[in-house]
Parts: sequence; C-alpha cells; structure tokens
Amino acid sequence: MAIRALRVIADLQVGGVQRMMLRTLRGLRDAGVESEVCCQKARGALADTFESEGFPVHLVSFRSRLDLRALIRLRRLISERGFDVVHAHQYQSNIAVNTACIGGVRARVINSYHSFLPVRSFTQALQLRLTRGVPSAFVAVSEAVREALLHHGVPAAKIHVIHNGVPLPPAPAPFPKRGDGEPLELIYAGRFVNQKRLTLMLDVVKRCVERGIPVHCTMLGEGPILRRIRRLAGQGGLEGATTLPGVTHDVSSWLAKSDLYISTSEREGFANALLECCAAGRGFIASDIAPHREMLGDSGAGFLVGDSPDAWADILERLARDRSELERLGAAAFQRVQDFSEQVTCQKLLDLYRGIL
Repeated sequence: MAIRALRVIADLQVGGVQRMMLRTLRGLRDAGVESEVCCQKARGALADTFESEGFPVHLVSFRSRLDLRALIRLRRLISERGFDVVHAHQYQSNIAVNTACIGGVRARVINSYHSFLPVRSFTQALQLRLTRGVPSAFVAVSEAVREALLHHGVPAAKIHVIHNGVPLPPAPAPFPKRGDGEPLELIYAGRFVNQKRLTLMLDVVKRCVERGIPVHCTMLGEGPILRRIRRLAGQGGLEGATTLPGVTHDVSSWLAKSDLYISTSEREGFANALLECCAAGRGFIASDIAPHREMLGDSGAGFLVGDSPDAWADILERLARDRSELERLGAAAFQRVQDFSEQVTCQKLLDLYRGIL
C-alpha cells in the first residue's frame, strides 16, 4: 500500500535543501511513496519543476509564524488530502506543522532540521519545547544538528541522523586541461544569504589578486544579498576574477569545469554543495565549522580554514603552484562521497516512514 506524504517548506527557491528534496522525492516514489509539497512563503523557481515531475505544489501563505487562518488551511489540507506522513523542513515550517497537527490529525509528523542553529531566540526555543511532543520523529542531517536538538530538549530516542545524499556517477569528471598562467578555477553554488559569508569569499579572492595568485571564482545562485555581492564583485579589482551567472539547474557541468569548490559558510547543517562537488571528483576549501569537519572526516578531500583571508590565500597559492595536488584532493573527495549516496538516504527515510506508521 502506497504511503502518502506531504512535504512542508518555506518555498521552492533554488537551494540545497530544495534540490535535495526533489531528488529524494524521486527516489521515494520508486519505493511507493506518493509525495506532494506545501509552501508557506512562495512557490519559488523550482515549483514548476516539481509539478512537471508529478509532485503537486500547494501554497498556504503565512503572514506570521502562527497565522491562525493559515494554520486552519494547512490542517484542512492535511486532513482532506489524506496524508499518512507530514514531513516539514526547517524551524518555521516545523513549528507551523506541529501547531496545525495538535489533536485530531491522523497523519504522523516528522520535523527535519538542516541548520546547525535550529533555533535562534528564546521565543523560538520555547515554541520548540512546547511542540516537541507532536512529531513522531526528528531528522537531523548531521551529528552537529543532533547535538543542537538535544540541547533544546528533543528526546534522543526521537532523533534520527540521516545525512544528505547525492547521486553518484560511475567516475569523477576529468579535470580540464589548463595552459600555463591560467587561473585556478574556484566554484561556489548556493543561496546568496548572509550565513554563507560571501563577502569573506570576495575578500579571499581580492587577497589573491593583490598577491598575484591566479584565481577565478564562479559564484552560482541567487538570494536576498545577490545585488550587493554583484556590486562588490564589480569593484576593487575583482571584475575579472569573479563571475556571477545566477541560477543554474545544471551545477554538475559547472563543477566539471572547475578545479576546487569553495565554501565560506558561517553555519551549515550538512552541505549539499560539498557532497555534489565531491561526487564530481573535486576537492574543497571550506570554513572550519563542525558540519564541514564531519563531512571531511579523515578523507583528505579538502582544507578547513579560519577567518583570515590570508590563510585561505596561502592554501590557494600552494594549489595554484602545484596543480597535481588538485587531482589528489579530487580522488579523495570521490572516495569520501561514496558514504553519502542518494540511495542510502532514500532507504533510511523510507524505513523511518514505515517505522512511524
């Protein structure tokens, strides 16, 4: 018998969580899970893609986190569509679903947290504590997120660590042939939001330019600070060292043209972009935060760096001089990502759905 599931998320803008969701919905459909999606803020750029692949998208607009009319509409949607599982993502959607499903709703509730900081204020912490009895399970995408949920009083028995997964190609993408003097090609793919610290990324590139280190950084994606980053990238000598193409639905082809992935994030849950770069056979240079350390392990697939632009530039200078190290990083990255396949993630989610039902 098929399981009917509703995924609830703020929007379907192009981002790591949204792209991962689309991939897992495909995998779960193959296992008999019929999925639909509900957005709270806006449909987003990926909504048409979801619907074209057979995943209906509903919009229940919330004017505030606890919008009573929206909560009633969400509860009615869950009941009338006969969902067995309501799987929400991130704090805002989790609290809305928990509140809408208090008492009298047949569906089992799952809360997924993708961020190292699941809550960011006393009020949010209180709301999580008040509604933590509603979900049958919590999904943490990393051990770091699990520890944060434990800190906020979520019972350990309810927390399931299910890492993000990616489709694994049979072999890594070959490195492009570079001529003498060609720059080291860095790539970033993700949302343009403050937590990604893209100004630090630009500072790193600027420091490389000042020191004569040949680098070029392609920054893929969109978000609320895109205009500001475009403006900063167009000044201070960065014009030829950065490219901002906007949104792409084919990140893999950009990764294949790159040498190294770069992430300056202040916080992550378990970065999809790092997994995708490893699946392409590319190493990375990334901020030294707990989820990145968990991803790297002892694989040797990348470098974790502090906040000093000079420290980043030192590593990039070494890699620009010795391009053979890039291939070593890429091989280690491709080996590491074998532990995080899309099939494993889908099977763990399917087991969780069946278990709570």
